Amino acid sequence: MVDSDFGSIARRQWDESFDIRKELKCHAFVLMPNHLHAIVELVIPQDDGGRRGDLGFNVETYGPR
Repeated sequence: MVDSDFGSIARRQWDESFDIRKELKCHAFVLMPNHLHAIVELVIPQDDGGRRGDLGFNVETYGPR
């Protein structure tokens, strides 16, 4: 599929999201004509500099078991 002008913008912004937000890791995504599907992982470094509390939920509840 060839991206439309809007699709190119969406793809570029999606890619930049992971450059900006180092706590996110994209495993896969598919850009559709009017939406996208993605598998995204929230990655919290062991030494998170105290940011763990800023997430608003208990990370251990949602982390790997």
